[in-house]
Amino acid sequence: MRERLTILILTKNEETKLPRCLESVRWADEVIVVDGQSTDRTRDLARQFGATVIERPFSGSFAEERNAGLAAAHGDWVLQMDADEAVSPGLRAAIERLLREGSPHAALKLRRRNEFLGREMRYGGWYHYHTALFRRQLARYEGLVHERLQIQGTVGVPAGWFEQGQLAGHRRAVYALLDRAAADDRLVDDRARRVERDEQEVPVRSSAER
Repeated sequence: MRERLTILILTKNEETKLPRCLESVRWADEVIVVDGQSTDRTRDLARQFGATVIERPFSGSFAEERNAGLAAAHGDWVLQMDADEAVSPGLRAAIERLLREGSPHAALKLRRRNEFLGREMRYGGWYHYHTALFRRQLARYEGLVHERLQIQGTVGVPAGWFEQGQLAGHRRAVYALLDRAAADDRLVDDRARRVERDEQEVPVRSSAER
């Protein structure tokens, strides 16, 4: 018998990113969005896609937020996603096969594929695996900011990947950061020149004068 899949997403003001994410998981049995009191249209968009929305103030612990979503989930398996991620066709096929045929593992590591300025990043730690797909009853999050997923069982690696366009869609922000860095460099250069000028203007006393 085919097992069920729950998608779990944490959000806060993600109206520009969330539709792409939810569109990529329309085939899932259940989608749960844990929203940290967004002030934009995030919750409305999630409901339009048929997601169950849990609205709660951020507790300060991402583990607690994710566990709140797990407590409301009904799927045998849970796929933990960020709002700027999307499931690729290859990953969907791998997950659907897992749901039909089962797995000896309690969790699976998925590769995250990142884009920066329209180009896929494969080096520098941007092309890595992380544990995001797991059996609901065999997993729980612990920790505060850097939450850790605790798994009761083994962890495997399937085919497929996440498509993450978090940086690809933020060219203006990236360019703004580059402009700020350049401005900071100019400020440092100006200060260095002023210090050098001041040092030249200060008279140097001889040892006899000291």
